[in-house]
Amino acid sequence: MGLTEVTLSGTLRVHIIKADDLLKKDWIGKGDPYVQLFLDDQPEPKGKTTVKKGTSVIFKEFFEVPVEGKYEWLTLRCMDKDTFSADDFLGEVRVSLKDVWKKGQVKGPSELQKRHRPKGEAAQKEDNLVAGKLDYIVEYRPFSLDGHLTIHLERGEEIVHKDWTGSKADPYVIILADEEEIGKGPVSKNCENPVWNTTLEIDVAGVYEKLYLSVWDKDKGKDDYISHVSIPVKDVITKKDISGTFPLERVQDDKPPQPLGKITASIKWSPPILQGTIVLRGLRASDLYQSDWLGNKNDPFVEVLLDGISMGKTNVVKNQSNAEWSEEIRFSCEGVHSEFLIVVWDKDRLKNDALGCLQVPIPEIVKKKSLAGEFVLGPYLGTTGGGSLAFQLQFN
Repeated sequence: MGLTEVTLSGTLRVHIIKADDLLKKDWIGKGDPYVQLFLDDQPEPKGKTTVKKGTSVIFKEFFEVPVEGKYEWLTLRCMDKDTFSADDFLGEVRVSLKDVWKKGQVKGPSELQKRHRPKGEAAQKEDNLVAGKLDYIVEYRPFSLDGHLTIHLERGEEIVHKDWTGSKADPYVIILADEEEIGKGPVSKNCENPVWNTTLEIDVAGVYEKLYLSVWDKDKGKDDYISHVSIPVKDVITKKDISGTFPLERVQDDKPPQPLGKITASIKWSPPILQGTIVLRGLRASDLYQSDWLGNKNDPFVEVLLDGISMGKTNVVKNQSNAEWSEEIRFSCEGVHSEFLIVVWDKDRLKNDALGCLQVPIPEIVKKKSLAGEFVLGPYLGTTGGGSLAFQLQFN
């Protein structure tokens, strides 16, 4: 791996906010800018904003880009749309994905730079004709195993023994999420072809890279490690149901090499089930982001979104950057949900502006039942966020 590469397994969340002071390359009109998203030197964009009019424009658009593998850069390329000729290059920002991985978030505004071309691709005159800034936010969210695992351990075949006395193994399986033990199967005595036929129900939360079915030999003193099967968490989450007969992986200190054996098992993953009533009260916002161009104070209100659907909102508090709401937001929910957002908005006549949001992990709601505190507002729909929101959440 190169010094600037990083291995990612998750999603890039990209907010394209606005562009300022772009070059005017059209003979007629003010320009028609848009932004494309590229991973490394891949030729096809991973996303594209709508085309706007002008040299200083507001996009406020959001993209989710799945990533799996080694990467260096996310390129945000600003182009000018032309009707009768090729689109003009206006400048680009190259965001280091290693920085995004380390910090969790990287944001602008950044000066637009000359065009980077892959090795062997000829430079063009227009590559250096750039001006202006691009405002953006790039976040990285690794795949999370939050949810419920149903693991059925059926049987093993030709499990090698580790006992120096020559007796057969007493094999069992430990379930690991990376290095954390999350479950254990029963021991099958004195056999190379164990039949476990057992099902483990496991609630799990956290960010992991791999799930291991680790096979051990039970001894009176210290148990002996035999081998394992490894499955990427990404596969567990995206496929949701993995089953089959899996060969055990060879271990480095296996000298001389032993027969590896195999195990038959199934792994089913489901996101957490949110079933009950949620009450949100004690809402208080402080130092909210100022969204109005004219210098007017905000007219904030709070809304709860469950998978993008509004579950309730507060009244509007007029002309305040610090606000309290005496009412509560109460709603019932049932089923599998992936995203719980508390969004603070600024009420406007034409279109409400997002001031920031909090994403509350659904597994925490299910597990803890009660959450309270004051939290920093993050970005949402192009806003940079800022300020804080205090609340109390009860789940029954």
